[in-house]
Amino acid sequence: MTQTLYRALFLLFIVAGCLRLSAQDRQTDVGVWIVDTELNETTLLDDGEALRVTFHEQVGFGLSLNHFWTSRFSTELSAMSFGGDMSVGTAGVPEVTVGELDAGAITAIAQLHFNRAGRVSPYIGAGAAHVSGSFDVADDIDSDETLDLESSTTWTAAAGLNVRLTERFLLAGELKYVPWSPTDAEGLDSERIDIDPLFFSAGVRFRF
Repeated sequence: MTQTLYRALFLLFIVAGCLRLSAQDRQTDVGVWIVDTELNETTLLDDGEALRVTFHEQVGFGLSLNHFWTSRFSTELSAMSFGGDMSVGTAGVPEVTVGELDAGAITAIAQLHFNRAGRVSPYIGAGAAHVSGSFDVADDIDSDETLDLESSTTWTAAAGLNVRLTERFLLAGELKYVPWSPTDAEGLDSERIDIDPLFFSAGVRFRF
């Protein structure tokens, strides 16, 4: 997962350099984000018994590169990390933490902006996402086992708000949804878990 984020960061810098050479003044911005995530609660059946799978999410981080092609239309490439402790429980039985999810998403989105000339500018967007991750089994179950989860290329949708502080600095907030239902990447016979991360991000953008 760390290698994926490093590659995404390298790609962001390469694309930023290319766009800087051809862009008009201040038509590109770079963003740094704090990412809170809501992960879906799932119910699995095991020998007729319903197992409730829940997550205790951890705060992640993100990076983004956004280029404006017109005054209202832009495209954005971003990378985000997310994860949390996974617990399993049944009716009448306390939850047990079985391991930790460590994952990341790379998204490419087309955005439509409103009131960009004003101080407050909302936007909406949609595009593609690539999600991958791993699951570290809890030490009291198996201290050496890490499961690679099946990666997926899927769709994504987002809505956000930019608040201009100066000509170059902006505060930003964004809500982004990415469907993801992975299973074991080794192809073992196991049920898919509907994780479906919903990202709540707050960050700063630097426009150049």
